[in-house]
Amino acid sequence: MSLHKFFKKKEDDEQQHKYMKADLNSIPVDPFERPNEIRRPYLQKEHFQPLNHKFPPRDFRGKPRRFIQFWFDDNKYWLEYSIKQDAAFCLCCYLFKSSIPNQGGSDHFVKSGFKAWNRKSGIDNHKEGTPHTIVVQKCQKYRTCLNASIDCVRFLIRQGLSFRGHNEKEDSDNKGNFLELLQWLANRCDVVDRIALKNAPKNAQMKCGEVVEMFVGLRNVNDTSALSLKATIYDVLAKWNLSPSRIRGQGYDGASNMSGAFSGLRTLIMNETKYAHFVHCFVHQLQLALVFVAKNHTTINDFFDVVSRIKKQAVKVMAALAEGELQSGTGLNQEVGIKRPSDTRWGSHFASLLNIQTIYASICDVLEDISEFDSDRDRRAEVICILKWLKSFDFVFCLHFMVDILGVTGHLNTILQRKDQDIINAMNQLSRSKKAIQESRDIGWDPLLEKVTLFCAKNKVKVVDLEDEYFNGYSHCKVELGNYIKDVREDERFTDLKSIGDLAKKMVEEKKHIIYPKVYLLVKLALILPVATISVERAFSAM
Repeated sequence: MSLHKFFKKKEDDEQQHKYMKADLNSIPVDPFERPNEIRRPYLQKEHFQPLNHKFPPRDFRGKPRRFIQFWFDDNKYWLEYSIKQDAAFCLCCYLFKSSIPNQGGSDHFVKSGFKAWNRKSGIDNHKEGTPHTIVVQKCQKYRTCLNASIDCVRFLIRQGLSFRGHNEKEDSDNKGNFLELLQWLANRCDVVDRIALKNAPKNAQMKCGEVVEMFVGLRNVNDTSALSLKATIYDVLAKWNLSPSRIRGQGYDGASNMSGAFSGLRTLIMNETKYAHFVHCFVHQLQLALVFVAKNHTTINDFFDVVSRIKKQAVKVMAALAEGELQSGTGLNQEVGIKRPSDTRWGSHFASLLNIQTIYASICDVLEDISEFDSDRDRRAEVICILKWLKSFDFVFCLHFMVDILGVTGHLNTILQRKDQDIINAMNQLSRSKKAIQESRDIGWDPLLEKVTLFCAKNKVKVVDLEDEYFNGYSHCKVELGNYIKDVREDERFTDLKSIGDLAKKMVEEKKHIIYPKVYLLVKLALILPVATISVERAFSAM
């Protein structure tokens, strides 16, 4: 097998020159110095008409003749002048002229330039000639089509709307926002309709620019065995001339066909490419650990079962309200909603538990009303069972305990799912999360029991100690603030700061404002809140 199969063929100098980049700031403006490979970018630049230039004379049979500046006024949309060659050129013919030689002398206005200053009629003849007229029409059509597309793009960007549609074929009822908007514009403008969409030239294509794409393919497979998946991956790589020997990392979930140590996909690839190191998805590992703990601890498993039943009951209440079976009051339907948790997204469990903690009293009130007045006997029985669990010390304890745990793991889960996350930062964040959980274990149960006791006292849940004042609330911000304090105290880059302003700058420099957005908002608020009105009073006194 030849090694050339796995390497992309190097382009020769001529082919590389063909695709050279077009930088508007670096391309020459003099018509004579323009390369043939770059045409369309000149549409974005102004015509080169040096109005303040002193045009040099030429001798024609003993009489000096020169380019006259007011010729620009008569031909301002196409006539250009080359200072280097002392010659006139036609921008429209340069951009759009067909490769048919010697048509009315138009080649002179593209290649060598027109220099017969004693015959101004040569410029007029070129202007009125058929080749020039055709290219001017092409130029106008191109500008019309381009402006129509740009107007549609600007509108979609300004409104924050998507461009592509799920089905952009001719027979589609909805081709996406861009094509539908362009069609709407064409229906109301005959000029656009004649040159856009179905009437557009089929050979138009982008020839400049470089696309960099991390996503290389999506394949539908009928067979999910490791051998079949490996063959599919290699087929996609071969399509783009990418060598499997250059794979340096592979990451999958915990399925045996993907991560199996003997015959899994990762093993098959590593047998041929020893540097294709396997990484079990960090987020997936975190979810698996949480699921394992929850399902193997009876109390926690029962707790999440009750949470799920509370959510289902909330859905039934909303349905009964919609059908008029229940009267709307100041209960669950008017408070913060309970988000539906997902078994594979434990961040959703954290949000659900926080909301249950916030509207705990309202949930109890609504369930009590249902248990007394609902006409459905089965629903009353189910609600009574839920209420019994909901008003127990065990439920309140598990609620606060899981909020503490998921507060740490939820923050880690969010960080691991960031697209720009790298292995070093991921390991550092994992270590910090493990340390935070270990610190909670070292501190013991007293702080948690104190919070639970206060919560029970406020909500009339039976508990032994009901003396302490209730501390209201445990929010996302409090959890994030605790994680932030632990993180910054261990980071030496934050030791020499002298002011809140320095802290804000350092957070932006180290991208901590992305990891801890709520803390950064608090820091900004501390900087912008007014302390005194002296500056305002001075401004008025100066007036």
